[in-house]
Amino acid sequence: MQQINFGHMDFSRIPQQEDEARRRQYQALSDLASGLGQGVAKGAEMWSNAYQQQLAEDWKNKQWENQIQNQMYERQYQLNRDAIADQRYADEIARREALEKSSRDAAEQLRQEFLGKMGSTDLSKYGPGAQFAMSRIQNARDWNDIVAGGESLANIIQYKDALDAQQNEKAAASAAEAVQMAGPRLSRQIGSSMAASGLDPDDLDAVYRATPREQRQSVLDELKSYRDQLVQFQEEHPGMLTEEMQKQLYSINRAIRLWGRRMGSRPVQF
Repeated sequence: MQQINFGHMDFSRIPQQEDEARRRQYQALSDLASGLGQGVAKGAEMWSNAYQQQLAEDWKNKQWENQIQNQMYERQYQLNRDAIADQRYADEIARREALEKSSRDAAEQLRQEFLGKMGSTDLSKYGPGAQFAMSRIQNARDWNDIVAGGESLANIIQYKDALDAQQNEKAAASAAEAVQMAGPRLSRQIGSSMAASGLDPDDLDAVYRATPREQRQSVLDELKSYRDQLVQFQEEHPGMLTEEMQKQLYSINRAIRLWGRRMGSRPVQF
């Protein structure tokens, strides 16, 4: 059985106990505040770490998105550049094809114009070179071949025509020289023949009296033949009748008129 002590109570330590109680309460509050501060700090630290991790994750995601976006931009840029290159290539091909077609059309027009002027020309006298040049023009594929063939043919024709002209000039000169020599030669032949026949146009009276009647017509015909030779030469070679030949023709014409008058023939007009 518990015993109860009814001795006098000691109240001398009450103030000290109050101070101790207040100190413990303060300490408890301090510990509580410290604990709360540490909790807040720890919570803040945890929140900061999570936030930093979120930021890092967001940055990584942003970098990935940027990388994807850059790849898309790079791909689109490459596609655009390829498209531009393809278009330029197509434009260049189209330009070349148009240029080639224009060249072919111009060449064909030139060919037709040339053949229209020279296609029916007989090139046999110009030799194989001219015929080959014409074949080159007919079968040429482009403007340059046609021009080259035309130049070759033109040079061949020009050279041959110039050579022919030179030869013709020489032949004409030789012919003129021959005519110049033929006129006096004819005049000498007529003079010799008349002398051999005893005909002197300037002294027909003596000749007429010495000629028997039955021979006078033949003498007149002989005089006419000499006259005809001189007239024919004059007609064939205008202006080539020499002064001596003109005198000879005049004398023979006068002799024919006088001889015919003696024979009682109708007067002859020359």
